[in-house]
Amino acid sequence: MLDTKMPKEITKFLSESTFLVVSLSPTTRASIIRLLIDSGAKLPNILSAGSYKEGIGHLTTQKVNVVISDFKLNGSNSASLIFSKILELDNQSRHIFIVVNSSQDQASIAQSAEEEIDGFLLSPFSAHDFNSVLLNSITKKLTPQPGDSIIVKGLELLNQGKAEESLEFFRRGMEETNKKALSCYYYAKAKIQLKQETEAMEKLLEGLSYDKLNYKCLIGLYELCLVQNKKEKAYDIVKKISKIFPANPKRLPEIIQLALDTKNYVDIEFYFDIYLNFDDREAQIPDFLLSSLFQSGVYFIQNSQPDKAISVFRKLSSFLRDNTSYLSLIIEVIYFNNLRDELSYYSKKVLEIKNDTEREVVDFVCTFHDKDPYVSSQAGLKLLNQKKFSKAMLHLLITKLGETTKSNLHEEVMDVASKLFPNDFSLK
Repeated sequence: MLDTKMPKEITKFLSESTFLVVSLSPTTRASIIRLLIDSGAKLPNILSAGSYKEGIGHLTTQKVNVVISDFKLNGSNSASLIFSKILELDNQSRHIFIVVNSSQDQASIAQSAEEEIDGFLLSPFSAHDFNSVLLNSITKKLTPQPGDSIIVKGLELLNQGKAEESLEFFRRGMEETNKKALSCYYYAKAKIQLKQETEAMEKLLEGLSYDKLNYKCLIGLYELCLVQNKKEKAYDIVKKISKIFPANPKRLPEIIQLALDTKNYVDIEFYFDIYLNFDDREAQIPDFLLSSLFQSGVYFIQNSQPDKAISVFRKLSSFLRDNTSYLSLIIEVIYFNNLRDELSYYSKKVLEIKNDTEREVVDFVCTFHDKDPYVSSQAGLKLLNQKKFSKAMLHLLITKLGETTKSNLHEEVMDVASKLFPNDFSLK
């Protein structure tokens, strides 16, 4: 039990607040719920969730004051995402956010990433540890330290559009608090509002000199570089962020597009794997991710890394579902880059293509690339007579006809191909 001499405002807060406990471990959830009740929380006011989705489900139906969550749920920083959702739904109330983690390193990273975090519990924890973190978190929220009040006051002015007035508070924050990097970040934001980007850049770099992994300063630097159209520098920063901090699903499309714009195709698979680890990802992989992974595979082909290209294309083909048109694109790239042995891998995959014409054309390329030229030619001519073709299909048919004695048919098909794809086939 917590000390019965607790201040009345804390006792009142505990008895009236709604709690959300999120953990993959039923044992951890049960322990935290028991400790909350011992502390003075009411059982009907304690919500329990064993997954990110279940936690978000509670938030859509109930107003929550306190979140106690595992740092990671099934791969991503779900704790921060859950808390961000609370702030999105209700930014008027005072909220408390406590993270449970087994790693001090990850806890410090989370602290750098999310200034809103009020407390950390390192697992395994005792009742005393829990009570201490809970009480300190509530106390800090109800009666903030003078230094924190300085930054809060500056932020209030900044949000009211009074950037010039806010600067003095953030300057004081740098001098009078232990949150120098955070003060630098908000000072830079005020300077950006005042269109003084050079000074903003200097202040963000100063913030990073206090804490080289400060998430807010890194993100601020990244966004400022984008505004200044310094895409390569912006990408270098955001790549560093992505490798250190839990990824933000809302920012991922922007990061991938920047990787493509700066021709960092080698990193696309890394971001694709990040997406696969999101707790709230869609069952159907978004097309922008499939497209970027395809572009990555093409890049490896063009840069003489066929094994890497094959690996990327196989990964892409395993997540297509209804986007089976990528199979045709993959097979065409493989065919024209002389990776014909790889076509056998896709011979069964082509059955997933729903469009009959597309499926038959792709199947021809996969099936007949290494078959008898006469048998292959007959099958190809049949498709062409039905107006079913692709560049790869026509190239294979022309190649097979060239290996037979049917020179007249070879010339006829070559003539058709040169009219359909004048940049790819020549009558010479």
